[in-house]
Amino acid sequence: MAVIIDSTRCTGCEVCSSVCEPMALTRAVDGEVLHIAIDHSRCNSCGDCERLCPEHALKVTEERGPTDGLITLFQCQMAKCRECGRCFAPEPLVAKFRHILKDRDPRIVATIDLCPQCKDRTIDDGYRPL
Repeated sequence: MAVIIDSTRCTGCEVCSSVCEPMALTRAVDGEVLHIAIDHSRCNSCGDCERLCPEHALKVTEERGPTDGLITLFQCQMAKCRECGRCFAPEPLVAKFRHILKDRDPRIVATIDLCPQCKDRTIDDGYRPL
């Protein structure tokens, strides 16, 4: 079996790697880039990754995948916090939330581009962006 990811649908949410019992799917952040990779030799073809992908971006196929180590299936830039500059989440995931929440309370929208630490600090300090 082979696992493929449609990079036009994937947001880098990492559900696939978190539900992969044999740890065939893995995630790593290299600098400012998220990588989701697979070691086909470890994949037991259970299909949990495909069933649980919220974006329907992942498919387990009948084709035989390469068995020689990790193969990168998806990569994307990490979003940087607008306050401290730290990478905190995959950019496609942040963009999805930005789009979903664009017409909501502006105070919520204003915190989308903050890492958890800066978001907590601004809320603790009573900062409520308008």
